[in-house]
Amino acid sequence: GGEGGGGVWGEAGCVGVLGGGELEFGGPEGDGGVRDGVEGRVMNMYALNCVSKVIAVAAAEHALLAAGGAIVHVSSAISAIPAEAFMPYAAAMAAVDHVTKSQAIGYAGRGVRVNSVNPATVATPLSETMVKGSGASLDEAFARLHPVGRVGRAEEVAEAIAFLADNERAGFVTGTCLMVDGGAAVSTWWTADKMKK
Repeated sequence: GGEGGGGVWGEAGCVGVLGGGELEFGGPEGDGGVRDGVEGRVMNMYALNCVSKVIAVAAAEHALLAAGGAIVHVSSAISAIPAEAFMPYAAAMAAVDHVTKSQAIGYAGRGVRVNSVNPATVATPLSETMVKGSGASLDEAFARLHPVGRVGRAEEVAEAIAFLADNERAGFVTGTCLMVDGGAAVSTWWTADKMKK
């Protein structure tokens, strides 16, 4: 929501999952619908993680232009990491980064800034499910991916979003994809042999 007197008005999109197959496209089999298989997983990944952000901004455009402010998309550090094992998700996140930069140019000079935050592994109930039953903590399982030696905290991502949404502190920042990743995107851990399927 907005605050009177030119306060912060922002959108932070946080739609996204690593798995596929949650949505159905089209109708029943045989009428051009995409429901499963590689094509379905890729289409679902783009719909959930990228197309949803484009639609949300289009729906909010009138209010955004009237109030001014900021759009902060939530992308992922994986957008900068070529990773065959996560290709549909990584490619969808790279598309979010491109949408962020394109929208930043499109809204430049119209009172709306557009940026994204790109977190790596963050401790959330969803990420905890990735290690459930393994006997390892999230940090034990994923700390090696982050040069800082731990996974992120949701509060750290929220602080980055709050910064980018604040016109007083970040009024000259637009078109930026801010890595909140503990160094994951620049880590040498992400080598081709480790990221193959």
